[in-house]
Amino acid sequence: MNSFPHLKRRTVRITKYEGNYKTDNAVYDAIGNMGVIVGFHNMIVNIMRHIPYVEDYTGGIRNDISRFPELVVRELLANTIAHQDFTISGMRPMVEIFNNRIIFSNPGVPLIDPMRFLDFPPRSRNTELADLLGKFKIVESRGTGIDKVVASLEKNELPALEILTKGTDATQVTIHNKKLFKDMSPTEKNESIYWNACLHYVNDEQINNASLRKRFNLTSNDSSLISKAISNAIEANLIKLYDEKAGRKFVSYIPFWGVSVQNRYKI
Repeated sequence: MNSFPHLKRRTVRITKYEGNYKTDNAVYDAIGNMGVIVGFHNMIVNIMRHIPYVEDYTGGIRNDISRFPELVVRELLANTIAHQDFTISGMRPMVEIFNNRIIFSNPGVPLIDPMRFLDFPPRSRNTELADLLGKFKIVESRGTGIDKVVASLEKNELPALEILTKGTDATQVTIHNKKLFKDMSPTEKNESIYWNACLHYVNDEQINNASLRKRFNLTSNDSSLISKAISNAIEANLIKLYDEKAGRKFVSYIPFWGVSVQNRYKI
């Protein structure tokens, strides 16, 4: 990429910190010097190589299992590259690996509200780049990337992703290490419930106390904990009742932007 002065700062920087803070030593810090298509596989390999792992002895055989699924890393890295704003100078796509989280950053803010990533049609800032990435099977351009990320995080019992915009110049997506429900912050619980509701809603389903217990690997004895978390998510205006007239046993919830039973036929 040194042959292309205007683009060489658009390669991805991957940094692995020794602990959970940016003030900790960087044990790995590399800036790509190859093009996106040529270097994409190596970027995935380098990221996965520096993600902390857990040891699993199922069947008596030792296996090192990454704390974060490769599918999630792949989709978020592709989005970081594809959706960067080339009009913003002095910034580059970055992947920062900590012991408890990974942060994907790119120049520019999304063209649609990040809270609506699961239901809005895809919109690309860089159409030609997106088409090229599609030809090499790096992206699909069907708007399913975040769906896969949310589903994979839930399957692996990880907290939901966190999407933040930094003013008008940058977007930051964070995935967090596995936590028990009781150890999640109220914000992490809210976001996990919201994205779970979104994933169900786009598949014509609703969530309820039982489905959320399954999401967080809890038992029926934990119904009160989930009820409190649902109330908090409602107060945060992230979810709402699907049918306000439903009996207590049939109460279900949808994202705040979803269409409830009472409003389904209103114009």
